[in-house]
Amino acid sequence: QYPTDLRLQRTKIQWLLFLGNLPEAQQEVNQFLVANPNDPILRQLKILSAIPKALDRIKVFVNEPNPDGTVRSEGEKAVALALGLTSLRDSLKTRIASTSQENMPALTLEISEVASAAKEALVKAVELEPGDSSLIDRLYSESLNDKSTEQADKLVLQADKYCKEKAIPVLLRGRIALERNDFKAAVESFEQAVLIPGATAAAYRLLGLAREKSGDIEGAREAYSISYERRPNDIVTIQLYTALLLKSGKTTEARQVTRAAMLAMPESVAIRNAYFSMEAVYGNMAQSILERRRMYLVRPSDSENARQLMKLLLEVAPSRELILKSDGTEMYQPKEWDSMDRMRQEQALKSLAEMNAAEAAELYAVLLKINPNDRATIRTYAASMLRAGRGIEGESILKEVAENATGENAWQFWIDLGEQQLQSNRIREAILSLTKAIELDQTPASIASMQVSNLWSDRRQPVRALEVLDAAYLKKPTVTLARMIAGLRLETRNFAGARAMMSEIGKLIPGQPPSFSDRLLAADIANAELDESFLKLNEAEYNRIDGEFQKSIEEAIRLEPANPLPFVVRASSFQRRFQRSGKVDSMIQAKGDIGRAIELQGNYWPATRLLASLQLDNGQIDESIQTVRRFIEQNPRLVEARRALVAYQMASGDSLSAIQTVKEILKLEPKNIIWLQLISEAHLSASLNLDAAKDNEDMFQISRNPDSLLQAILLRATNSPPDFAGILLALKLAPTLIQTVPFLQMIAAASIAGTAETESQRNQGIIQLREIYKDVEKSNGALTDSWILAVSALYPPKTSEKFEPFVLEACGNKPDSSLNRALAQQFIDVGPSGFPKARQYAIRALESAANEEDKLNALRVVAGVEYKQGNYAEAAKLFEQALAIRPDDLPIINNVAYLEAGNLKTVPQAIERARKAAAVNPINPDLMDTLGFALMRAGELPEAVHLLRRSARLQPTAMVYAHLAEALQLSGRSDEAKASLKIAVGLKPDAEAQEAIDKIIKSIRE
Repeated sequence: QYPTDLRLQRTKIQWLLFLGNLPEAQQEVNQFLVANPNDPILRQLKILSAIPKALDRIKVFVNEPNPDGTVRSEGEKAVALALGLTSLRDSLKTRIASTSQENMPALTLEISEVASAAKEALVKAVELEPGDSSLIDRLYSESLNDKSTEQADKLVLQADKYCKEKAIPVLLRGRIALERNDFKAAVESFEQAVLIPGATAAAYRLLGLAREKSGDIEGAREAYSISYERRPNDIVTIQLYTALLLKSGKTTEARQVTRAAMLAMPESVAIRNAYFSMEAVYGNMAQSILERRRMYLVRPSDSENARQLMKLLLEVAPSRELILKSDGTEMYQPKEWDSMDRMRQEQALKSLAEMNAAEAAELYAVLLKINPNDRATIRTYAASMLRAGRGIEGESILKEVAENATGENAWQFWIDLGEQQLQSNRIREAILSLTKAIELDQTPASIASMQVSNLWSDRRQPVRALEVLDAAYLKKPTVTLARMIAGLRLETRNFAGARAMMSEIGKLIPGQPPSFSDRLLAADIANAELDESFLKLNEAEYNRIDGEFQKSIEEAIRLEPANPLPFVVRASSFQRRFQRSGKVDSMIQAKGDIGRAIELQGNYWPATRLLASLQLDNGQIDESIQTVRRFIEQNPRLVEARRALVAYQMASGDSLSAIQTVKEILKLEPKNIIWLQLISEAHLSASLNLDAAKDNEDMFQISRNPDSLLQAILLRATNSPPDFAGILLALKLAPTLIQTVPFLQMIAAASIAGTAETESQRNQGIIQLREIYKDVEKSNGALTDSWILAVSALYPPKTSEKFEPFVLEACGNKPDSSLNRALAQQFIDVGPSGFPKARQYAIRALESAANEEDKLNALRVVAGVEYKQGNYAEAAKLFEQALAIRPDDLPIINNVAYLEAGNLKTVPQAIERARKAAAVNPINPDLMDTLGFALMRAGELPEAVHLLRRSARLQPTAMVYAHLAEALQLSGRSDEAKASLKIAVGLKPDAEAQEAIDKIIKSIRE
């Protein structure tokens, strides 16, 4: 109970004093003084433990002599008091969220007293010791909290004048530049700082950070390396250094640095777990598991290591490399393993999986013995079971824990259960669990309701998220809930409700002016209402709402004049006004605000992005590319900027430049999943499917995410001609997956036949693919599309006459509804020559439908065939029949509305149908396109342009840009129409989109 180490004794008393637990602190310090009666620090702590108020304790502490008996000067006392009081103020503020409503007034009063005393102490400290480095550092933190650039700049002058250490003002300039995203200036300051004799490891670390953000990866690596050499036990440096090494593809070096740090600081749980996790991803998985097992034997109390070991044992798929002898070496060498028959291999892997599961269960039981309410362990175990394909077992564990949980935090376990049920798509059960969590939650802030609301928001269900918060607000109104509700009402386009809730915020905090964030939220509400309702508002209403918007922006600027965000918000409003009307004044006002935002914060991406977007609206696509390029030259590491550049390059039809852009980044960060995903998209845009497949294989080797490997194989299978050799090589990357994913077995059989050098080998693959249909037939349609895809890869319907006979032979000439539907879809994809067969099989799919789901899917395909053949009225009727089965199916509703919009007689009906659908899902780009197209056909051009532009931003396709070009041309905005056409052409239009483009080009010429 009582530590014998003197250092631990002191630390424990200090911690109890920090918590405000004075009785226990007094009891413990008296106990420790028995063994060490003359220890000056313990004696000092005894005095402090008798003082009730933390504020008074700090004042007494700074006046006490140092442990060596020396007395602080008045200046040193002033600095110590200022630092102590500001730290106390900050720690008290962190307690607000967890403090009960009953204790809140006392805490608020204490914070006010301490804040006032801290302010006075800082003033006195500056008077007595203006050059103290610790004080300068604290004053800089204060300027950041106050968001005062002026205060920060004055601090540099103070440091220049009074600091004895010449590096302090130089480092301060660099930190300020870094905070303002002026990376070039930051690098210059830090480079100057490290040239000063006695430069610290922290100076080199800051230089590395600035260089990394400015794109100088090699320079950053060098600076981090020096910082690490000078202070190898600095955790922040180690984390920054290893992260950079990993991004640069130097995985071996990163592992070496982390291992050395782990050996130097064995007590650091963070470093140890970072090393083991790195080994699992970049090193040897078997060795990583062994290391964690050894660490568990040495330190069974390290709960995090035990949890991570449990997680690995459950989630990592069994493989030959993980079957180990007692000495840690591999049980089977590759040649020996390959010579074993499949049954023995499967038995060995099954035994390993069972042993790992048993070991994980044992670890779970041990961890719960230590702490039966260990939520982190319970969540990890259940989530790992879900990822291991044992989701129902994981859910039952969570349910048992939730049902047995007691106490004020019992609701948290119901949240965990509901979250896992959502991940398993068990919505009905999730709703019950989350409702139970809300019922049990007694926190003053309604934390359960906020967490549940966030879960629904993450699933893009703002209506459900709002219902939860509305109910919580009725029970216990709080400012936080009011702000969240206002934001969700804005998202669901309930502008009156959002404004009403903003008024409630004012009532909840009477006498306090609205905050900066509140002003911006009010501006967003007014701006969104102007954007959504501009056609419905009369001039007086429009001017009133616009006045609210302008007033909110001006007040936000007054509160934080150096913050660029209000200028960006106002510029975006002017941009949308230009998009609706084409008025040059709006464009000029938008550019003025963007210029001000950039002036305030240099290379500010939101402002630069908006400027590039304005240039794109104005038909200046080359200028928009150059704008983003110039930004990247100063900020080459910003992911969003790189993505935007690639998107603009692809939109301009220059896919090869987009590929080159990402290749340049990959030279610096060859293992970064984000960039590999981006180059995959660029390769697909350029129709380089096999290159995109290789990108996905690279992603799989880094992340081990099966989805990446499946995507790679799909791309190789659907390439023309299919890359069967590449598929077989890809399958070797994860041989254990083949046993669990039926599609991989199907495509493997097709690939064996497709690469066979002898007739017998080819027949082996064909027979295997045919036999697999027996499992497909039993799946009730679940495996049909996968099997047809594999067959179509071997026998492409467009070029091979063997496709149809093979399928019919496999099913004994008795295709069920799902197989008929899949055959119909394959012949639709062939093109006009395949339409007769497509129609034949689509009708058979409808006739053989065994249930409503089969009938619905068949109707979709039959309608699709009719649409492709130009029978639009018949297609509309079939889609209507599908709607009778599932009235809320948004894709079908969208198809019907689009077909109705094509006929002038039914345009009003199309508008009504599309509006209702858009009200359910207001951010669906397909619905926006359809509604915009229908409104254009009805002559309602301003709203049509607005919707089509929003759709194009969310989902850029050749067809939506063609529709936008047509609407702009009809509005008399020919230059913008031509710019949209240029983008449409660059997006590789299909035949239907090309027909629309040709029609508009002809209209412009006339």
